Amino acid sequence: MLSNKGLIRLTYMMMAAGLGGTLAVLAHVLPAPELTPPNPSLSAFENAFIGKDWLLTSYQWIRLHVFHSVPPSVVLGQNGWLYYRSEATEDGDTLNDFMGHNA
Repeated sequence: MLSNKGLIRLTYMMMAAGLGGTLAVLAHVLPAPELTPPNPSLSAFENAFIGKDWLLTSYQWIRLHVFHSVPPSVVLGQNGWLYYRSEATEDGDTLNDFMGHNA
């Protein structure tokens, strides 16, 4: 019979194994992130944050493919292409301009 401490250790080991297996599967399923060059306007911590690109790519992939949700500033096109929609962020009128709706 396991003691309480032994049961807790076993539970933590099983959780770690499950997390490790999940990360291994996601590494093969998720697309490779595009590496961004250092941005001089960001702090040293933000520029040196290892895995930031992978985390952002993973988040957006899960949001799109699992929850079927896209940000309001994005239009989902054919074959999974995402198009920026600046009208939703008051950043301009790019989509309407491209479609020829602005005269």
